[in-house]
Order: sequence, then structure tokens, then C-alpha cells
Amino acid sequence: MESTLFGVGSLTAGSQVEGDGFVLAPYGRAESAWTRLGSASETGAGLLNVSFGEQTLRMFCGVAGLRPDYAMPTEWGVVTPRLRLEYSHDFAGAAGPALVTPVSAARCPSVRRWTRSAKDTLSLSLGTSLTLTTACCSAWTMIC
Repeated sequence: MESTLFGVGSLTAGSQVEGDGFVLAPYGRAESAWTRLGSASETGAGLLNVSFGEQTLRMFCGVAGLRPDYAMPTEWGVVTPRLRLEYSHDFAGAAGPALVTPVSAARCPSVRRWTRSAKDTLSLSLGTSLTLTTACCSAWTMIC
């Protein structure tokens, strides 16, 4: 079995506009990842033995996002609903794991190739933070 190598990186830039409890934060991010998986073979499972060939996967994504939230004061603290909307595009078009071949494929070879279903993704996240204030101590915050 050969070694596995990998590298990852990310760079983010954004801004934040605030006013009357409302926060709007647009941002952009570049993400990169690279991995090389060495080949490997299973033994001891007879016809079910599997062999993986060496695989190299690359990913370079651009992400555009927006995070709005609004702080709503109450008599017992502050409730802040949160939203995150992100669009990402994979410029490298990396494929998933390349080949999986049974070792005993002499009689009936079975080779499969998996590819990614999309180069573009859109994600939406919802949450809230709850800040409770107490008479004797500082505030407590819970984020969901």
C-alpha cells in the first residue's frame, strides 16, 4: 500500500454592514484541495476482494455567500435569527473515486467509475442565537 498525500487551503474576504440590530455580511471565498491516494488491495475475502488503483483528486471552488441576521431584544435577552446562503462552483471539475476493481476479475471484470453529480451547489442554512441576560452576572449565549 502506498502513502496518502493531501493539501487544503481557503482564503475568505468579506464585509459587514450593521444598523438597528440588522447585520448584512456578503463574502467571497476561494477553496482548494488536493489529495493523492495510493493503491491498495484487500485479501482474505475470496471473490469479494477489492483493489483500488492510485487516485488523484483536485478541487478548486469559488464561493459567494450572504449572511443576514437581525437581533430582536426581549425583556429576558436577545433572540437573533440567522440565515446563510452560499453558491459555490468547482472550477477544477474533480471526479470522485476513479476505479474499484475486484482482484479476482479474471472471469468477470467489474469496473465502476463514480463522478460528481454537480459542479455547482447552492446551500441554505437557518439558525438562531439566544442571549440570556441575568441580574447578577454577564450574559449567556446559545447558538443553534
